[in-house]
Amino acid sequence: MEYQSLSDKALRLMKLTALIKVALFPIVPSIVACIILYFNGLTLWALLVPAISLVAGGFYFFVVPPIRFRRYKYLIAEDRIEISEGIFWVSKTLVPIDRIHQIDVIKGPLDNIYGVAKVNVTTAGSSATFRFLELKKADVIALHLNNAVNLAIKQNKGAQDNV
Repeated sequence: MEYQSLSDKALRLMKLTALIKVALFPIVPSIVACIILYFNGLTLWALLVPAISLVAGGFYFFVVPPIRFRRYKYLIAEDRIEISEGIFWVSKTLVPIDRIHQIDVIKGPLDNIYGVAKVNVTTAGSSATFRFLELKKADVIALHLNNAVNLAIKQNKGAQDNV
């Protein structure tokens, strides 16, 4: 089995979400801080705060989505699923197929715009999410996992009947 990567739609959505994060978190508060500093006579700080915020926001927008895109990989094997993702620290999630209880296909507003979806796999103690999948790929993965879970249940039941 080979690890799968994401489509270019995923990178575009990652860039949009990075832009939203940059606009909402560092830029807007820095403008408010700039106004407060300016009216309190701290003109130099009023110029430095937004400049630093713009540099940090630009770094986040231009650097983080491509790294996140390259590092996101997933694998669906006969006995398990693996999801590897991260920006600076990469995490790897392994879920045994026979432990899966529920499979959800989730599409938010931005997912609908970009034609992607998430597949959330839930076990008794945790969950794992395939993110940024094209819609058809998400449906195929959900159906494949559902069939694999049903097969594992039948095999376990058959093994118990033989005991």
